[in-house]
Amino acid sequence: MRLEVGLNQETREPHPDLVAAVLNQGKTLGLSPATVLIDKAQTEHFFSASAAPITDLAGNISGVVVTFRSDPGESRRLPGVGIRVMGGV
Repeated sequence: MRLEVGLNQETREPHPDLVAAVLNQGKTLGLSPATVLIDKAQTEHFFSASAAPITDLAGNISGVVVTFRSDPGESRRLPGVGIRVMGGV
């Protein structure tokens, strides 16, 4: 599945860049539980996500790990999601 848009289900506003937010704030963050992905076919998939900084022993951020979870209330599991992996910061 190719993801096109990540929106807040209630407001229909796009979510901010979670990876950029973690890099700027240096702490673990999550998306609103009311998050929906809209794929190229305009099908909605409900999920939650969180991201955490990857740090070295000195506390310098070298990257971000992001986890996606399909919404347990959804009747079917979220199929495999293509994830763009970003290199070192």
